[in-house]
Amino acid sequence: MQSMMKNPLADPFTTGISSGACLGATISITLGLSLVEGFYGVVLNAFILSLVPVTFIVLISQYKNASPATMILVGISLMFIFDAMTTYLMLKANPTTLGAAYEWTVGTLNKSSWSNLSVMFVIVSIGSMILQYLSKSINAMNSGDIVAKSLGVNVSLMRILLLMPISIIAAGVVSFTGIISFIGLVSPHIARIFIGSDNKYLIPASASIGASLMVFADIVAKTVAPSTLPIGIVTAMIGGSFFSFLIIRQKKNLW
Repeated sequence: MQSMMKNPLADPFTTGISSGACLGATISITLGLSLVEGFYGVVLNAFILSLVPVTFIVLISQYKNASPATMILVGISLMFIFDAMTTYLMLKANPTTLGAAYEWTVGTLNKSSWSNLSVMFVIVSIGSMILQYLSKSINAMNSGDIVAKSLGVNVSLMRILLLMPISIIAAGVVSFTGIISFIGLVSPHIARIFIGSDNKYLIPASASIGASLMVFADIVAKTVAPSTLPIGIVTAMIGGSFFSFLIIRQKKNLW
């Protein structure tokens, strides 16, 4: 997302994917409205609602130029709308469901299981292989729209096509864990320090660093307050601090 939009702040938040998932889960938890019962009702609601912003962005892109600015602005507007609806539902929720809804909005691994992991593994593996296959086109787009078009890349169409696997990967994970902030934003920036901006290597490196950050944050969460501290709080504190450090230390433009 950062490469194809040439925006260092691009991640699933900026397209409304995470906020859509959060709204879907909150509807299931607080109102009991879901297609299936139990934990997978929350997951399914989150997955369906997380794809709504991307669908809306694609539809808007059919009438306006699918530029990075258009996509991000539409995503941010939807993010605020979904966040407002989520907040309203949580204000009206009874105390027994409010805690579960809040825990989901800040992200947690406490409800994860091996069966959940197998589903996420399949989604992430297939989506990652698609993105890896398209890495040359992403590199061209990272050089600017004019350069990409001169190399034969249909920039507007490619952005829409790339949104599909990106959205499904993000939705497939967030639907099980809730919103775990800063991992998707910080990991690529760390990877660029060591390997540069070639997406052929940047994509798998970002995935590896993201996984390592998740494990580290989970260890910290379980050490500080076992079973009570959501991992999303830890990643936000670590990720926010480290991102500020990266901004201060940045000496050259990698974009």
